Amino acid sequence: MLHLDASGNTTYSTYIGASDVDTVTGVATDGGGKAYVVGVTRTGVTFPTTAGAFQTTTATSNADTGFLRVYDTNQTGAASLVYSSYLGGSSSDRPTDVAYASGRAVVVGKASSTDFPITTDALQSTHTGSPMYLAVINPIGAGAADLHYGTYYAGDMVNVGDVAVSGNHVYVSGEIANSGWATTGAYQTTNQGSDAFIAAFTLPNFAPVLNGVSQPAAILEDSGAGAGFLVSSLLAGQVTDLDPGALQGVAIIGFDSSSGSWEYTIDGSNWNAVTAPSVVSACCLPWTRKLGSDLCPLRTSMGRWHPG
Repeated sequence: MLHLDASGNTTYSTYIGASDVDTVTGVATDGGGKAYVVGVTRTGVTFPTTAGAFQTTTATSNADTGFLRVYDTNQTGAASLVYSSYLGGSSSDRPTDVAYASGRAVVVGKASSTDFPITTDALQSTHTGSPMYLAVINPIGAGAADLHYGTYYAGDMVNVGDVAVSGNHVYVSGEIANSGWATTGAYQTTNQGSDAFIAAFTLPNFAPVLNGVSQPAAILEDSGAGAGFLVSSLLAGQVTDLDPGALQGVAIIGFDSSSGSWEYTIDGSNWNAVTAPSVVSACCLPWTRKLGSDLCPLRTSMGRWHPG
């Protein structure tokens, strides 16, 4: 694998593999120097994996199985391999392509294994024939938790091609000789032999992680209600969310009113009391919606504390 700069100069180049036959079948980049690489390795020898990877060992014996690697081409030597994992079950599972999706690797391929790793929310949990597979992996070194989504799709007589990601949508192309896999309203719903196909999937939504809170400025007792503060000022730099384009905000499910009351505004001048929120009846303050039936004002809405 090699990395070229805008002038065509080689800035990084590496071999990939162990002492048997290893093949790369797909590469994707994050635009910042990291390369996500999938391919096939022969399991008669040890293929180097990294600590905490999704699969550091393989159940396949002397056969081909898949792998996923992440290289940081801004680094050198051993430090440039930041993630390496097997990907497959106990038979030969071959990835055909990979796409990058907000830190995650979306891998497609063909599964021979009846025990290929799938998740409980899989679109298709049953292995029929030699179906394709779709796996979404977050390569952070958390072991089994790195697998965010895994599913079979279709059945025998399917060959998998490429994968592309746009937002939270995944598009897979290939060839199929089976009927019954077109969706209602598709351009061509009838199979006419061995046809090309394209399948669209929606990536699962993952809960954001709140890493902390930026505390608002203190309000002196008996100083009045104050000018308030932006909801965004509480969250800036504090939220990690794998879902591209996801809204950010707060959901107020409770507060301490022993010394006063909380209020919010969506226009910067008219203030509304936050009244009796709970886990099942929260006051939501995200950043892109005006106040409506779902009680979701703008992210630029403000909150203030009214001393009692």
